[in-house]
Amino acid sequence: LGGLGTWQLHGIHSVGQMRYILGEVATVYVREHKAQSFARRDLEGTMSGLMTLESGTHVAVVQTAESRLYGDLGGYVLHGDRGSVRAGEEKCQIFNDEHDGLVMSYPEETLSSYAREMEAFADYVAEGIEGPTTGTMERRSLAIVQAGYESAENGVPIDLKERFGGL
Repeated sequence: LGGLGTWQLHGIHSVGQMRYILGEVATVYVREHKAQSFARRDLEGTMSGLMTLESGTHVAVVQTAESRLYGDLGGYVLHGDRGSVRAGEEKCQIFNDEHDGLVMSYPEETLSSYAREMEAFADYVAEGIEGPTTGTMERRSLAIVQAGYESAENGVPIDLKERFGGL
């Protein structure tokens, strides 16, 4: 694989957020694609992965520095049996039997997301309790990223319990 690029830099955060919302990952299967037109082919290309969660849910993840997402194509898309939600930076869209792209704004916030995060952190410290995520938890996110690199290199899915034990 190329240099430590978008999968390591951004993948760990995407994986951490995904685990926080959807649950733990059981297996990781990742392939790497290098676009012919990308100027730095010595660097990591596009990492496309399929993760199977312990619940049996499949999650597709794409991390890329090669593709440019213009307009409103960035963000996250969650597909379920009753519809889909597309979450962008400034708004979300609902797609289901009743709505074909209903645009919804996020609620107005009195504090920025950074200020809320710092406030929550200060509350946890002041109360002497462990927060919702820990260094040990995020070591598991890093293991998922590492498994992605190993899967991309050898072409097979990586079972996290087999590879990393009870991490």
